[in-house]
Amino acid sequence: MKSETKQTIDEIIKVLKTTSLDKKTLFQSVKDLYNLLIVYLEENTSDACRYFTNILIPFLQKVLMVETNEERSQKYYEMYKNSHGFAARRSLEHFILYYEWDWEQKDKLLENRYEILMPFVYYLNKMTFDENLQYVLASYMPSAGKSRCTCYYEAWRLGVQSGGCFLRISYSDLLAKGFSRSVIDIIKSEEYAFVFPHLNYKKNKKKLFTKETDEEWRLSTAKLLQSYMARSRDGQINGTRASLSIDIDDMLKDDKEALNMDLHKDIWIKWVNVIQSRRTLGKKIGYVIVGTKWSPYDLICRVSQDLKETHDFKDDPKFKYTEIAKDGTAVIINVPALDYETDESTCPKVISTEELHEIRRKNTPYYFQSVYQQNPIPPEGLDFAYEALNTYDVVPRMGNPREEGRYDYTLASLDPARKGKNYVSMPIHCRMGELYPLVDVLFEKKAMSDLYEDIVAKIIQHKVIRLVLENNIDTSLKRILDDMLHERGYYSCEIIEHYSLGKKEDRIRDQQGVIRNQIVFPRKGLFPVNTPMGKFMEQLTTFSFDFPNKYDDAIDSEAMFAHQIILDRASGQKAQVLSRRKLGL
Repeated sequence: MKSETKQTIDEIIKVLKTTSLDKKTLFQSVKDLYNLLIVYLEENTSDACRYFTNILIPFLQKVLMVETNEERSQKYYEMYKNSHGFAARRSLEHFILYYEWDWEQKDKLLENRYEILMPFVYYLNKMTFDENLQYVLASYMPSAGKSRCTCYYEAWRLGVQSGGCFLRISYSDLLAKGFSRSVIDIIKSEEYAFVFPHLNYKKNKKKLFTKETDEEWRLSTAKLLQSYMARSRDGQINGTRASLSIDIDDMLKDDKEALNMDLHKDIWIKWVNVIQSRRTLGKKIGYVIVGTKWSPYDLICRVSQDLKETHDFKDDPKFKYTEIAKDGTAVIINVPALDYETDESTCPKVISTEELHEIRRKNTPYYFQSVYQQNPIPPEGLDFAYEALNTYDVVPRMGNPREEGRYDYTLASLDPARKGKNYVSMPIHCRMGELYPLVDVLFEKKAMSDLYEDIVAKIIQHKVIRLVLENNIDTSLKRILDDMLHERGYYSCEIIEHYSLGKKEDRIRDQQGVIRNQIVFPRKGLFPVNTPMGKFMEQLTTFSFDFPNKYDDAIDSEAMFAHQIILDRASGQKAQVLSRRKLGL
């Protein structure tokens, strides 16, 4: 049964949504709603916060855009700001916005990084109220605000659940204590006191903190011996207990430590045998691991891999660069500095596309892919790095094959997408003696049915006379392409179906010599990264046999080309151009 306050709130909202009111009446109605919601906060905090978040704040935002009366506008603005503070009692997003309200724009965390940090903020908020969500893993480039965001989360959650305790771990004692001090400073602020009046530091200076050091401190509301413990990765954590979450922030200092395999091993052993057990006995807690992916062997990568071995994940429909376990227990967020598709900055208010392109130009693929793209690759052992490939400076063109750099027909392979997140990969090669230069690619992350026209166009454009396609998924693909080509009057392409057997890595490894010795690729930088050829080459040159690859479609399609076309396993006869005139067609 609705309380009297809630019933009145709903009645006012109905009037605001359905009735045209003059400006004075509108102002009074909004003010009444605002005051009632403040009262309702004490009755049902969660429900009142939903009203502030979903109804009042959006409504005030619209009213502020059209209100011309200065006095009413100022009062609307005051209600708008305070509503964020009230909503913050259950919303981490609104807590951060309210806390930074009067800061200079350039200094604000969330407003300048909204697109990349909101997945992290959202799932930290969800973890606070949903015990089923146990793991939130988030990787970002340096200066993305991940550590500051984690400090906001810890301070905010101690306001929501003030009896709990955090354990914060980082690579150095100084850094961990700095995080601890940041959380203390947030709790002592006036903004925090507005959101959580029961933890008002000014009113309870001598009583709020019963213990206060940078290494560990305790609020008077704590149910355990501590409210917060800060430790380095080498620090003593035996005997500590966290009841809210264990937050691990950057366990590696820099790229030099990323090369230390013994250090990776030690950190992993400590995670498995010590850190995970530092929870309050009999209680589910969260594990928050944030950082920059310095190496494919660092903790955040290994925990991600471990979770994917034991859970089914899917792309998050709400947020880009985010995967969620189907059982709701884990979230993995990997935000690249440059979007994988557009090659544009994902956070232009912090760092521009041009700056990132310059950083990429000056650094090795290993460094940029790991630190900026959150797609770590080993510093060594890249069997298809540019240095290991034959490359050209000028793209071969259609023409008289007697002229250098010209061709009159091509050969191709086609690897259809198995899932929505895979690429359809179709490398197209001409033949020049014993070498097979790559002249074009179709490389798109789309459904096969959306690419039929593009595939046929590529075949006709480059006069493809032999196409090998993998038919593990769609056995009707050959017939569809044949029919479409014949409708357009093109009969010169022999389409051969190939069924792949064995492990993909083994197939690629078997063909690496042929790929490196007989295929010629465009040199590095010849094609922009945001073009199909650029994406294809970036994916191919960063492939490694040593750890799970985010994508392997490019190299897999080239392995099929090498095996089926260059080594001629697809047919006992050489492909040749057929003359329709001579055949009487």
